Amino acid sequence: MADTRKFSDDTPAFDIIIVGAGTAGCVLANRLSQDPDLQILVIEAGRNCNDDPRVKTPGRSGECQGNSGLDWQFVTEPQKHLNGRVISHPRGRLIGGSSAINSHALVFPSRAWLDAWADFGNDGWNADVMIPYYNKFYSIAKPSGEVIENLHLDAFNQTEERLHGPIKVSFPTTTNQLNKVWVDTFDKAGHRIYDDVLTGSIGVGGVIIPGAVVNGERSHAGVAYLSPILSRTNVTVFENTVVKRVIFDQISSLDVNATGVECRVGSLEKIFRARIEVILCAGAFQSPQILELSGIGESKLLGSLGIPVIVDNPFVGENLQDHLNCGPSFEVNDGIPTADDLRNPAVVQQMKDQYQYDKTGGLARGGVHTFGYSSLRMFSSEAEMDELVRIIDQYIDSGSNQATGKFLPSQSLQNAFIRKMAADPGEATATIYMSAMQRNLDQPEDKRKAILQPGNYISLIAMLAHPFSRGSVHIRSTDPTLKPVVDFQYFSHELDAQVFGHHLMDFEKLVELEPLASCLKPGGRRLPKTFPGKIESVEQASEMIKICSGTNYHPACTCPMMSRELGGVVNDRLIVHGTKNLRVCDASIFPVIPRGNILSSVYASAERAADLIRDDLESAGLVVKAQ
Repeated sequence: MADTRKFSDDTPAFDIIIVGAGTAGCVLANRLSQDPDLQILVIEAGRNCNDDPRVKTPGRSGECQGNSGLDWQFVTEPQKHLNGRVISHPRGRLIGGSSAINSHALVFPSRAWLDAWADFGNDGWNADVMIPYYNKFYSIAKPSGEVIENLHLDAFNQTEERLHGPIKVSFPTTTNQLNKVWVDTFDKAGHRIYDDVLTGSIGVGGVIIPGAVVNGERSHAGVAYLSPILSRTNVTVFENTVVKRVIFDQISSLDVNATGVECRVGSLEKIFRARIEVILCAGAFQSPQILELSGIGESKLLGSLGIPVIVDNPFVGENLQDHLNCGPSFEVNDGIPTADDLRNPAVVQQMKDQYQYDKTGGLARGGVHTFGYSSLRMFSSEAEMDELVRIIDQYIDSGSNQATGKFLPSQSLQNAFIRKMAADPGEATATIYMSAMQRNLDQPEDKRKAILQPGNYISLIAMLAHPFSRGSVHIRSTDPTLKPVVDFQYFSHELDAQVFGHHLMDFEKLVELEPLASCLKPGGRRLPKTFPGKIESVEQASEMIKICSGTNYHPACTCPMMSRELGGVVNDRLIVHGTKNLRVCDASIFPVIPRGNILSSVYASAERAADLIRDDLESAGLVVKAQ
């Protein structure tokens, strides 16, 4: 069944309509509008907050998250395997999307993950094709010689292709004591990474990663990609506009044609016509939401809400993945500065004064730079490793999603990839990082700041690189302003407990290594208070995760790029199965979540998508071929 809505002669028409001015939407608007003959409309539910000091100032990102004017404020359903806890999920509701409110970290995926993406049947998405797109989105400032030497950035390579991207990227400008201790500890343990951290070829060990910060200000998609093109006469941006659904016409018995979108602006209903195509860039929660509101999804769900079925695809909104994280906090020696010093109003005021004066100091820095890639063999014997791989093999079976009972045809392929990463001593099964502050996630979210413990702390945090658990996101109503049902089913697959627990136990070995061990206060406190002792078993670790885990806010994979037979939603040209000209481009298209922060992969995917779309338009004779 197709939508037979007719457009009036005065309906505003554009060649391409981009839904969402987040990370990917801003990239596509910039690149596609380079052709002056293409009329581009960008629709954003939020507003332009590029000049908001909370957005611009790197050290104030925490003020953006949870703010209703900047954040969608998604929350999960109660998570059965996390003792029924509800987990907050900030997503940017503003120009620039989540790139404008996140913690700035740029973590690059492994070559193995990129090649696995191609192995799911996606031609042209392997590492050799994609790495140039990762280099294309940013330009990076070269660190000082002192920083390069002290933070082991010897392999940093400021190639020509890394000098012209819109997103401005930098390493720490000075050597922080804890940053140096971090990389030195891994170095002395025999786990130094000698490769360039901006490539996907690095192995396992501790690294210093860059952030999207330049001259003390955040660099995000809104300021770097969209703002510079607002003067182009072929670009139109509508803010504070919520897309209700995509409008279709039937073009054959197999495919439907996207002809426009229906929107809500305050109390007004508006329609915009798309002459060529519509691109959804609404993120891992809202791209599947819009698809289902438009009649693309599981027929039973759509029918129960009275939505006419345009394309019956039961895998829309399935395959939801994220990086759950957890780890202990350790009290450090007196005199070692951490973010816990911010309990002192005088320290806060000094930091504000310094930033006001020359945009340096604590507020000028982004989030965490001390990252690491940890394999199962990093701190384990070969016998321990072999036993864990045996357990993994025991659980990998039919491809049924243990959490929801939804059969995912691609699950066996996904599990095979994760198993391959687990068995390879040079590949990470967890991304780890050190945060210079205490964590009290065993306490209610609204009380954590009020119950800060005395002393200064570091927190060692692990997040599963590629979890086995799978969740879903689905609409609960035909009202586009009502948030969908978000259920990650965290920790629902038993293998996650095995792998996660192993990495938490590894932290007990890490803190005994120098020079990190000498930074910890002898007899000092540990947090969380509910687990003040050593983590000595998978069972102990599992209990801690149920009570004290958080998330790195990396929702992905709900419109995966795979064939329909494998449970995919888009093909390798990003076109939604069953449609001729509706695409999706955001973190929802990943078949499997990358090992770390997803931001770099969203930028690179959008850069790749812009080229693919341009090629398709040229092949169809809809634009003139570039000379």
